[in-house]
Amino acid sequence: MSLFREILGTVRATAFAAVFVTAGMGLTCVLSGCGNASEGAASASVGDDGKTARTTASVEKKDAADSDKQTAAADGSSDKESDGDDDGEKDKETAVLVRTGTFERRTIDAVLKVHAELWPLESADVLPETTGVIGQVFKREGDPVRTGEVVIQLDDEKLALATEMKKALWEQAQSQVTLAELVVRESDALVETKAVLAEKASVEYERMKQLFEGVGDDSLEGVISKELYDEKRYAHEGAGLDHKTAKIQAEKARVDLEVARQSERQAEIDYRTAVYEQGLKKLKSPIDGHVTFLEKKRGELVSTSEKVFSVVNDRKLEAKLFVPQSKLPDLEVGQRVKIECEVFEGRQFEGRLEVINPVVDRENGMVRVFVGISDEEALAFLRPGMFVSGEIVLKTREDALMVSKRAILFENQQSVIYLVEGDRARRYAVQSDPDFEDLTHVEVRGLLGVDGSYVDPIPSNPAVVLMGQRNLKEGTLVELDKTVGKKQ
Repeated sequence: MSLFREILGTVRATAFAAVFVTAGMGLTCVLSGCGNASEGAASASVGDDGKTARTTASVEKKDAADSDKQTAAADGSSDKESDGDDDGEKDKETAVLVRTGTFERRTIDAVLKVHAELWPLESADVLPETTGVIGQVFKREGDPVRTGEVVIQLDDEKLALATEMKKALWEQAQSQVTLAELVVRESDALVETKAVLAEKASVEYERMKQLFEGVGDDSLEGVISKELYDEKRYAHEGAGLDHKTAKIQAEKARVDLEVARQSERQAEIDYRTAVYEQGLKKLKSPIDGHVTFLEKKRGELVSTSEKVFSVVNDRKLEAKLFVPQSKLPDLEVGQRVKIECEVFEGRQFEGRLEVINPVVDRENGMVRVFVGISDEEALAFLRPGMFVSGEIVLKTREDALMVSKRAILFENQQSVIYLVEGDRARRYAVQSDPDFEDLTHVEVRGLLGVDGSYVDPIPSNPAVVLMGQRNLKEGTLVELDKTVGKKQ
């Protein structure tokens, strides 16, 4: 009996332990969400406690199954909604918003861009031709001067006295010439008088000779005495000698006159030399213009090797430019040159190509040309020494078709624009001349479609896409931005 009780107690204890273990395994499966709850329930099939554990595991398994069904249903609903959105997007195309402008017709120049420094066409540095002390300064830097106007006067008091003395000597020599001229006239008159007397004495002598010697008529021989004949002969010979003497004196008077004239010329030269030397004390401007350098003051000593002032004619400017020899065929004297200076932003001046050097620099292949600037408006602003940029107008094209550079894209080494035709964008390759363009526009010489065909004629007033073209391709649906006009 006691043995039976002992065996029965052992069995009960074993059964209790088994139920406890089975219940623990079931709880572990619920917490971990594993799918082995059925196995835990089968292990807990002993006793009433085992049935409770099995029931708990079955409920938890049903809840897990219901959760999986709800998740699957939610996923299916999401997939269906996603498929619906894709179908809507396929049905509706989104338009690209663009802004447009149009082509422009105007005159365009093919230009050669150059840079240069402005130089005066006339300038002069003045050095004294004689040493001296500055007596007066009549001008200052920046003052205008005329040709021959005195700028600096050197001290010339001694030269002035010497000049006055030489002027007096010249006037005295002039008087000597006048006196010598009178002597010559008097001598000439005397010669004429002596000639008349000699002629009279000769006639008288010939008549007396005929009466004394009977020449040609023997009946007249001895009519007069020998004494009267000799008297007339002596008178004839004396008159001849007096005539010769008068002629000699006249020649001497002419020699004296020539000497007097030479002396007068020498006196005049001396006087004019003195005047010239005195004039060297007056430092004058050799050209019209403005004084650009003058640093000497009154009382300073100057020498012949020292520059005392400079004058620049700023009414005649030129720019010395260097252009490539490849541009020589396009250059012509008289071509217009557009000039700009950063000091006067927004202003444009005009010059003319005046000289083309016929020689090409063999070291750099450049040709020197000279641009003259005489436009009154330009001269009112531009000054010698300014650095300017210029454009030599090589060719001009009237009524050129221009498009804004904002419209141009570069694709595969091509210039491309988009035109709006209807509600679609059409892509065209642009053919242009690189010589005919400016900062904002380029000339359109031709358009090629995507199939490579030329557009002929080119539309004169198309809708050219200026903004938004980077989002376009051939045939893209577009919408025009109505907030701006079509003006470029």
